[in-house]
Amino acid sequence: MYPAGNRALAEKMQANGGLLTEYPSGTVPNRENFPQRNRIVAGIADATIVVEASLKGGALITAEIANSYNRDVLRSWTDK
Repeated sequence: MYPAGNRALAEKMQANGGLLTEYPSGTVPNRENFPQRNRIVAGIADATIVVEASLKGGALITAEIANSYNRDVLRSWTDK
């Protein structure tokens, strides 16, 4: 579970519905896997909203993937 602070939430989700992943239980969270996870997030969402993001962050990767799926992508920041 990553981040570890979300373990209780994940257990509650499993008890009341489920979690969606491509990886077997116990897979170590490697940063190389995050864009693949973001692909799932972009695919199941009707829209992606980016509130704050670093230039190399996962939020922009998710927004790019969502855009490639012809999903709505919204942002709420101004360029500095």
